[in-house]
Amino acid sequence: MGQYHAGLTAFITMITVVVIVVGAVLLSNGTMNAPDLITFLLYISNFTEPVQKLINFTEQFQNGITGYERFREILSIDPEIKECENRWKQKISEEKWCLTMWDSAMKKDRKKCLVM
Repeated sequence: MGQYHAGLTAFITMITVVVIVVGAVLLSNGTMNAPDLITFLLYISNFTEPVQKLINFTEQFQNGITGYERFREILSIDPEIKECENRWKQKISEEKWCLTMWDSAMKKDRKKCLVM
C-alpha cells in the first residue's frame, strides 16, 4: 500500500513539475503569459486535490480493515491464564450485603459489606 501511495503522490508531483518546466519554456519564448501559467497550475491543483484525497482515503481504509482483522484475530485467541471460578462470592443476609473477593497481593479473601 505504501508503494501505491508513494507512486501516485510522485506522479501528481511530476505533473506539476512538468507544467512548471513547460510553462517556463513557453514564457521564455513569449508564447504564453504568466497569468495563463498560473491559471493552468490552479486548474491542475483543482484536478489533483480530489485524487490526493481519494488516495489518502484508500490508504486509511486499507489500514483500518487490516487493523480490524488483526483485532478480531487477537480476540479469537483463548487466554493462557484462566480466572478462578469462585473469584466473586455474594453472601446475602437479612440486613447487609457482603462481597468477598480474593486479594492476590495479600493472598487472602477480602470482605466488603453494605449495611441496609
